[in-house]
Order: sequence, then structure tokens, then C-alpha cells
Amino acid sequence: MINFSSLGVGTNTQFVNKKIGTNNTEIKLTTYNVYNLFDKVDDPNKDDGPPKDEKSLKALAEILKQNNSDIVALQEVENKEVLEELLSLAGLKDKYNIIVGKSDNRGIATALLVSKKFPIKKVDIHQDDTTFKRPPVEAIVELSPGFNVKFFSVHLKSKRGGIESDIQRQKEAAKLIEYAKKDDIPTILMGDFNDTPDSNTISIIKNNKFTDARQLDNLSTETNNYTHYSNKYGGHILDYIFLNDKAKEKLSVVQGSFDVTDEYDNPLAPIASDHRAVSVKLNLQNILSNKFENTLK
Repeated sequence: MINFSSLGVGTNTQFVNKKIGTNNTEIKLTTYNVYNLFDKVDDPNKDDGPPKDEKSLKALAEILKQNNSDIVALQEVENKEVLEELLSLAGLKDKYNIIVGKSDNRGIATALLVSKKFPIKKVDIHQDDTTFKRPPVEAIVELSPGFNVKFFSVHLKSKRGGIESDIQRQKEAAKLIEYAKKDDIPTILMGDFNDTPDSNTISIIKNNKFTDARQLDNLSTETNNYTHYSNKYGGHILDYIFLNDKAKEKLSVVQGSFDVTDEYDNPLAPIASDHRAVSVKLNLQNILSNKFENTLK
């Protein structure tokens, strides 16, 4: 057991690590805004909504079970308990170590699920950073002995609020990059960035040498698929998986693996959430055949 009481994730936070396997040559990543995953308790200090109905919750569990990913970035999660309930429903209750961040005034937060086969070396939920409405969750994960990768679960400011929201979202993106660059190691940003590929927000990410996984997969037919739908505005791409140059150098995208779990993959997708799960597989062959030692600051 590893205790992270000094890392801002609670005095009782512990993670179970299993021995790193060397027989798997791929790792699957998913980001998924699960839309208002509230518990059944009304928090008087939060403007939290009602819990998902049984049909929606089962649909959400089915999507997670179908993807069965190694590392999952989630958005709009109220707390660890409701996430544990969801994972149990999906038959995945023993698969992951769970990290849940600080919630906003609606009671929703970002979260990371990390397969227990990968040791977690460091965690930061940035709970004291007032730049963000919903601070990102950050974890440094050892994918192979001595080879560490920094993962973020991100949920930037929504587009509600016009120009003020745009400015706020861009501030959050700039601060995210600041955190991402603190350790000179492979880094992957996953989440709901609440902006389109041609936006100033996404330009901030890309101009700092992060590449959308869509651009790294030449065989996938789903790189232009929408990841969010609304009755008022239709479909858009709002959810991303970004790799920095060091990640791209060591972790190549498995061609044809970029996937958006929409209603064609699973008819339950629109019932589960207004967003779609976005996934990609990375090849670990280069790191499994070499020894690495990433220095953590």
C-alpha cells in the first residue's frame, strides 16, 4: 500500500499496486464526461442535482465495461463513493485505484482511474488553485520499471457565459500547461476541454507542443466524430487526449485505435451521457525493451 497523505488527496488515501506486467505491449486510455454523476445525498453546500436514474447509470456502466481501459479520465463525478458504485455495477470494482479531485459549486469534479497493475508515484489534485472552476487531477504513473508518465484529467470552464467564459477557459488552459511542464517527462492530457479544435483554447495546448491523438492515428475512421451532443447546438468535438513530444517519442499510437464510443458502437451511449467516451491505444514495446529512470521533481 502507498499512502499519499502528504499529497493533498486526503489522510486516508491509499493505493494498491500490483507488480508491473511485462507481457502486455499496449495500454488503452479513455476520457469520458459522465454527465452529472451525483450520489443520492443532497449536499446543502453544493448545487448538486439528483442522481442518475437506473437506466442511465446502467448505460454508463456498460460503456465503461465495454472500453475496459487501463487509465480513464472522468469528468462530472461528485465523489469517490458514487464512482465506486458505478465501477461495481460495471464489474470493475477491483480494477482501478481511484483519484477524485475538488468539486465546483455544482458538486462535480474530475477523476482518474488507474489500473492497479501500474504503480502511482505521485498525485496532485490542485485543490488550492483558484484559477480553475474544477481543478485538474494529476498523477504520475509508472508504466514500466523506471518509466513514468504524467496523466491529467481535465474539465475546463463550460462555454456558458460568452466571452467571459472564453477568457476563463483560456486562463485554465494556460495554467494546465504550466503544471504539465513542471516535470520533464512524458505527459498526457485527457478530458473535456469544452472547446473546438479551431479554438484559442486548443491552440494554447497545441502551441505548447502537445498533439491531439487524432492527428497521430492515420487509420482511424473516427477522428472527426463528434464527442458531445446537445439539442440546441448539435454535435461538436470537445473531448481530447493530448500527448507531449516526450510521450510521442516513447509511446506510439496504435494505428486504427482512436475511437469514439457513439450509438453505432453501443446504442446506450446517448442514454449514458451527453458526451461520448474517447479512447486510444498506445504501444509500450519501446519502453518494455529498454530501461528508464525518469527523475521526478
